[in-house]
Amino acid sequence: MTGPRLTPRLAALVDRLTEARAELLAVAASIAPGEGGRRPAADAWSVGEILEHLRIVESGVVRAWSRLVARCDLAALGPETATDPEASPLDEHRLDQRLGRIAAPERVRPAPGADASAALAGLAQSRRELLALIERVNGVALGTLTLPHPFLGPLSLYDWLVFIAQHERRHAAQADKTIDALRRAASAAPQP
Repeated sequence: MTGPRLTPRLAALVDRLTEARAELLAVAASIAPGEGGRRPAADAWSVGEILEHLRIVESGVVRAWSRLVARCDLAALGPETATDPEASPLDEHRLDQRLGRIAAPERVRPAPGADASAALAGLAQSRRELLALIERVNGVALGTLTLPHPFLGPLSLYDWLVFIAQHERRHAAQADKTIDALRRAASAAPQP
């Protein structure tokens, strides 16, 4: 981040986002040629589709928050007074540890056959935009601004940042399992 030092709360959240992205990129780096577009089962996403889903979600969050911030009088919100990182209500939900299937709303479903490389490039772009938004609102008391999540209800920007990190970790684990399933199927297949 190039601007003034982030508030402790935002700095802690950026650290969470950075750690989650590093986990995701480590999994993505393990994709062998040809694996990114293959599905382990007809009703499962490929790694490329998982990455594209994450890009769609993060880009959508950035767009929605950017619109809200553009309409707001940030000065009227006052300065951020919290000096310590605060736990998010989402921490108790541990979305990153729930590995059961959740049907994604249509608007965030990836197109079949999504390309892993293109999705990774899109994720890099959406992360730059998210960090620019964070820098723009740095120092402002953001707890009163909320946007609805389709399943979790109204979330502050702080909570949305927790959501993005947990969501990314959840899908990094899903991508890792997908790669493992593809490799197990390949090793079990009869060799010519």
